[in-house]
Amino acid sequence: MSAPRDDDVIIETMVDAITTIFAYTADQTLETFLANRMMKDAVAKNLEVVGESASQLSPGIKLVFRT
Repeated sequence: MSAPRDDDVIIETMVDAITTIFAYTADQTLETFLANRMMKDAVAKNLEVVGESASQLSPGIKLVFRT
């Protein structure tokens, strides 16, 4: 098992994945997005990165963003 990562690094990873999603989808309509399997897979992978990264955040930072 790897050492826990610093929250700043984790958040940077999340922001990078979200920024990538926006870059991939900026010029797409819903129809072109849904018709492009590679695009959907790339966006899904980056959403997975966001979710996995969020699960690694420290309990204190999770408490701050809890709804």
